[in-house]
Amino acid sequence: MWIAVVFGAFAAPQIASSPPFNHRPAEQLAIIESGGGLGIDVQNTTIFSTMNRGGTITWFVERNSNESNWCGRTDNGKCVSTRKSSMDWIDSRECPPLRGVLAQLQTVRTKERGSAHPWVSDTPLLSLLTFKDRGQLATERLSEYMGPLVDWWRAAQEQLKPCWIKVRPWKL
Repeated sequence: MWIAVVFGAFAAPQIASSPPFNHRPAEQLAIIESGGGLGIDVQNTTIFSTMNRGGTITWFVERNSNESNWCGRTDNGKCVSTRKSSMDWIDSRECPPLRGVLAQLQTVRTKERGSAHPWVSDTPLLSLLTFKDRGQLATERLSEYMGPLVDWWRAAQEQLKPCWIKVRPWKL
């Protein structure tokens, strides 16, 4: 009987260990646009997260956009206030430009910048926040009305435009 148990242990298939799937996104960074002017106010938050899928890292981006406009439409020649809100997502497996956008951000983070608020502006304040383990805010926060971060975000939005979808990716 012991021979069968010992032989069975050697004959049984070996189970290869692999990292477990982590189904909770880990926030890596956030872009926040806040403010505006001339009657238009934006409050947009874009969160870039990663998911570990058995050793493969997948980027997942979630955008929450909100815009208030004191004269968003007219009715009988009078301004009517409007508010627009939307949620959009990107799955890096379906969006090749995302990797390039993230690579470009690394150089932007090291560029010298001027004052965060050089004058009164009708441009929203753009902030970059980075996170460490499980959404804990890291020490890096960059904010500017104009400069390399704003230039990068404008270019990134153009590159990512075809990637945004209105339905949360179910494959995550």
